[in-house]
Order: sequence, then C-alpha cells, then structure tokens
Amino acid sequence: MGFHNDVEGTVIGYWLAQPFWNRGFMSEAVRGALEWYFTATNADTLASGVFHFNKPSLAIQKKLGFVETGLSSRLCLARGEEVRHIDTQLTRNAWAAHR
Repeated sequence: MGFHNDVEGTVIGYWLAQPFWNRGFMSEAVRGALEWYFTATNADTLASGVFHFNKPSLAIQKKLGFVETGLSSRLCLARGEEVRHIDTQLTRNAWAAHR
C-alpha cells in the first residue's frame, strides 16, 4: 500500500496476495492509512480506483467512503495491457462522516 502522485493528485493504491483475502486485512490497513493521510495533510480529496474486474477492492473503497467519479483506461502491469478502470475519490468530509 502506498500513496503516489498522479494526474488526479495524490492517489492511494494497494495490493494483497490472494491467500490473505477475505480476512479484513486490507480494510484495516487502508483505514489506518486514510486516518494518517487526513491527519497529516491538509488535502481535501484523495483519489483511487480499481480495474473493472476487481470488485472486492471497489467494495473496500465504498465501505470506507469512496465514491465513483468516472471511468478511464490504465495500464495493468499484471495483464500487460490497457484495462478499463473505475476512478474513485474520497473527500475529507466523507472520511470524517465515515469515521
């Protein structure tokens, strides 16, 4: 998991090996990272997103307050090709309401 700069501003990304799915690890880790981000920065928004086939990651984001903002095409390193991407965003206000 980490934060990086993108055309949308700061973006959070994460990955978890399949043997560890469905145990709540990623939800807990992302929640902690979001808490740090909105405490340590003055940013009003944080961008993210998922490849269209990654419904579990989208569910984590929605559970934590992210909303879908559009569709784009991004390079998927695992597939070696451009893939449809669901863009998401979390605002400081939505995060505060979700906490």
